[in-house]
Amino acid sequence: MIIGALIVLAATATASVRSPRVDVGESVTVTVRVTARPNATVTLRPPPPNIPAYTIEAGTARMLQADPSGLVEFTFHVLPWENGEIRIAPATVDIAGQGQVQTNALTLEATNPLGPDAANAKAKDIRDIRPFPDEPAAWPFLLASIAAGAAAAFFYLRSRKTPEKPAEPVVVAAPRPERSLAEWIDAVRRIAESPPRDPEKMREAHFTIAEAVRRFVEERWEIPASKQTTEEFLEGVAASDRFRGGGMSILPVVLEACDRVKWADDVVAPQDTLEVAKLALDFFAASRGAMRGFGDRPPQDGAQGGGLR
Repeated sequence: MIIGALIVLAATATASVRSPRVDVGESVTVTVRVTARPNATVTLRPPPPNIPAYTIEAGTARMLQADPSGLVEFTFHVLPWENGEIRIAPATVDIAGQGQVQTNALTLEATNPLGPDAANAKAKDIRDIRPFPDEPAAWPFLLASIAAGAAAAFFYLRSRKTPEKPAEPVVVAAPRPERSLAEWIDAVRRIAESPPRDPEKMREAHFTIAEAVRRFVEERWEIPASKQTTEEFLEGVAASDRFRGGGMSILPVVLEACDRVKWADDVVAPQDTLEVAKLALDFFAASRGAMRGFGDRPPQDGAQGGGLR
């Protein structure tokens, strides 16, 4: 019991912002740093919005894996809408095997650039509106323009007749063949064997790794992974008891690493791309091992089988 209590007490969660002084309507990034067990799965639950004082927007993924030293970092965004002091409620952090911890509350000093009473100010009256001046009739100019244009076109067509060219055939590009699951996995294996060094090629490699993982999950467990965002997909996996083991702890780490390069333009080295590709291959191997064999469909409800069903 004493050892268990010490493990729970070792988990901490701290929330912070770069500066507590912000403008009304300005997005404020809240950083949550968590210490937990090494490699533990950690889930962030941001505080609820307090309308009309502030609203909450999503930041990074809500479920991440702690590094070997037990550290993990989340972000979410707060939008203050009231002038003056705003208190942000604590966020809740779920740590697998350790329970829950809460962050500290935050206080922001929001300032409305238009003044503290701008939200309640009445609209000013519009005065000195002058009528539009009377314009001259346009139809004589329109008729003269039409007549001049018709005459110019008539004389031009009489003086020069251009032979019609035969219509050129329209060349339609052949459809790009769709990759099979085995081809996606082979593409990840080639990245692991020879990681690219050009920045654009490394970004393309992270797209390939993420797509291969999504196709694998979609075909193996009939989850619409390619039609969901990373956050929606991982929240669905975390909320279901069906997904345990079979390398599922690797899944959020691979997808989040790929998303940071794809959408946040994180600068990575060839070694980083190599590590992500190896993690994806480990996920394929662990998930295939949890099934009856590569290429098999998952067991039906009530059938015996390990890993994911």
